[in-house]
Amino acid sequence: MPTELHVLLSTPSLPTLSEWQASLDALGLRVKLDPAFSPSGPAGSLAATLDGRRVTFEFHLSPSADLTGAYPGLKGMFPTRDTSATFRFGPDPTESAAALASLAALARAADGVCFDPLEGECSHPDTLVREAREALAPPEAPAVSAPGGPAS
Repeated sequence: MPTELHVLLSTPSLPTLSEWQASLDALGLRVKLDPAFSPSGPAGSLAATLDGRRVTFEFHLSPSADLTGAYPGLKGMFPTRDTSATFRFGPDPTESAAALASLAALARAADGVCFDPLEGECSHPDTLVREAREALAPPEAPAVSAPGGPAS
């Protein structure tokens, strides 16, 4: 089942692709967005690379009224945020990490608020950055006992 997350933002604060990439770089998130992508362009797939691996996830902009229509609890909570950036991605760990990092960097660059419809919660960009860093962290190696160490 795909994950869907939204960033509520003000249209004038929508960053250019270079500003979005600069946000990713400044945050130390290793995602490189496709230079041919236009954030304000038509809906579709956003290609990116993470550690040299190409990934794609869905990205589109829509009026935030569409989101508040589907989730009435949001109505009136963010009156200055007139646009919703939707990210939709699958369970692949690299794809998920790249999408989450991209979402976090967009939210930070645009002073946006993330909404997770599954949890019904809104998150501050700093929370998303922390989650993105965790998703990008290499998996921890299992603990190995030293030779001659205590037997289990």
